[in-house]
Amino acid sequence: KSYKQFIMIVCILTTLSSTGYIGVILFVIAKVASHNFKNPTWNMYKLILMPMILTVGLIMINTLFGKKLGDTSGQIRRDDYLAGWNALKNSPLFGQGTNSDSIKNYMSSWRSFNLGFSNTILDLLVQNGIYIFLLIIYAVVTSISNSFKNRDYDRLSFIILFIYLFVTTIFTKTFLMFFIFTLICFNWKKY
Repeated sequence: KSYKQFIMIVCILTTLSSTGYIGVILFVIAKVASHNFKNPTWNMYKLILMPMILTVGLIMINTLFGKKLGDTSGQIRRDDYLAGWNALKNSPLFGQGTNSDSIKNYMSSWRSFNLGFSNTILDLLVQNGIYIFLLIIYAVVTSISNSFKNRDYDRLSFIILFIYLFVTTIFTKTFLMFFIFTLICFNWKKY
């Protein structure tokens, strides 16, 4: 299991993607926080070092965000959030329909060379509205609640990383998205 995680981290690091780097930092923090050593002394050291690990991780994430927002890609992403928010205000409850291109009407004119959209959360909200989005909120809240109840911190880490990707990348119309939301809604260890 850990060698698969190592291979995945190496693959992400080779993409030269700020989003991937931040995901790796969040993953490492979650793994360190949730790992329970057999030796109680190591658990005490972990407890003492955890604030420092969190601080270093947050500084690294802040630095990566700052660099990302300063380049063209970051400005386009910022404009995507603004365009998505403005499109959502037209029809927040029921959305504007699947395959609606209404978000493009709210994108800034300076980015006419790149009209792609970069985040799933607003794409889903604009197309389907809040009433469909409530199903996703239900799945996430149920899964987080089950994770705490069952002390399943690996599951909690997975959900947090998935939400991070849901907010920062686009994969709205994929079976993977529906599969993962179904998976996190139910207790996958039963299957």
